[in-house]
Amino acid sequence: MIMRIPVAPIGEEYSYDFQFAIFTKQNENIAIFLDTYLYEPAMSPVLLNDCIYLSIEDLRRIYAPYLEIKTQEDNIVITYTHPLKNKKSIVLSSKDVTIIENLVYINVLKVMSNAFDKESKQFETLDILAIDAIKSIKETFPSMMKLKYYTDRLHSKTLGYQNYSIWMDEANRIIPYRMYIPFSYHPDTPNKTIVCFHGGDANPDYMFVHTNDAIARYAEKYGYVLLSICSYRKFTFFGASKVPVGKCLIPATNPNPCNLTHDEQVWCKIAEKSVLLQIEDAKKRYALDENQMYALGNSGGCLGIFQQVQHIPEPYFKAVVCSGGMPTVTFLDTDNLKSKNTAFLLLIASEDEFDGQYTYHEGYPYLKESGVKVDYKIVGGGSHLLGWTNALDIIFDYFERPYSKLAY
Repeated sequence: MIMRIPVAPIGEEYSYDFQFAIFTKQNENIAIFLDTYLYEPAMSPVLLNDCIYLSIEDLRRIYAPYLEIKTQEDNIVITYTHPLKNKKSIVLSSKDVTIIENLVYINVLKVMSNAFDKESKQFETLDILAIDAIKSIKETFPSMMKLKYYTDRLHSKTLGYQNYSIWMDEANRIIPYRMYIPFSYHPDTPNKTIVCFHGGDANPDYMFVHTNDAIARYAEKYGYVLLSICSYRKFTFFGASKVPVGKCLIPATNPNPCNLTHDEQVWCKIAEKSVLLQIEDAKKRYALDENQMYALGNSGGCLGIFQQVQHIPEPYFKAVVCSGGMPTVTFLDTDNLKSKNTAFLLLIASEDEFDGQYTYHEGYPYLKESGVKVDYKIVGGGSHLLGWTNALDIIFDYFERPYSKLAY
């Protein structure tokens, strides 16, 4: 059996679709959030007569990949093409454009609401602009309390949940990632970190939502930074959709054992590269300990971890916990895994409908006999989606204690 990337519904190709852009205004400083994710613009936005002017490059990025901006003679043409909407183009007039330090800026709320029917609303301390919102601004933000998240950021909230994003040229897309920073965090000392890999059709909220935030409580208890990354496009599995599932062996001469289309191969490569990009961006913001960096993943995230351990630079991922069923392990370069010296704990949910017991009967023994550092733990009654959520004690205990001394 081989794996192909399932065709996602039109308009839902990406792991995360942004709904709103929120611009907070404090004196002359403007911060931009895409939903709850901080967006750091390529060029600083400007406040003129209480109106926000955004560079056309940042406008393109926020609405990417559906917005195209071209210069034709002396005109700027903006074309918006969304799979669920009619294609529309406008030519910016001189009154819409302001030149600041030789860069083109536009009145972002005015242009997008007037020309492309994007809902917008201005408040005293912030403005809201729809990107591809399903609900209205009023439904989403019925009171100022619903906007407190953004005003908290104006008052330097640095611990707890922190949501960021990074632009990736190859993806033509802004990729969001989410962090939890425990109150024991020390900026001058490297902090132990767990990188979380979500399931195939999910996003960075996955680990938090499915545990009802219990994973954050464990991170707080044990002093871990959590970094929940995003696979850019649905079902790319952080690059692991390039490998087959089932009992088969990849011939060394076959670079495309799954018979993926060209586009699918490109998506997988981008998803694979995005992992290190997100980790390196998080390292610029917080002191993460490379020598105490671990990984946790379920389902597609389990596949992604094995893919990443084989390719990501050392010394990342000293130990990992994987769950949600395994593909055939014969595609793995076990010599490579041994050289990385990564320790694996395989959580096996007894009711995993994606053949989780293959891991018990064949996957674990194969890796063990190949010399890979691997243990397993059974989660009785656990399902494919949620089995791992019942094993947080086991997961954090595994990262806390010397893995070689665990008696699983």
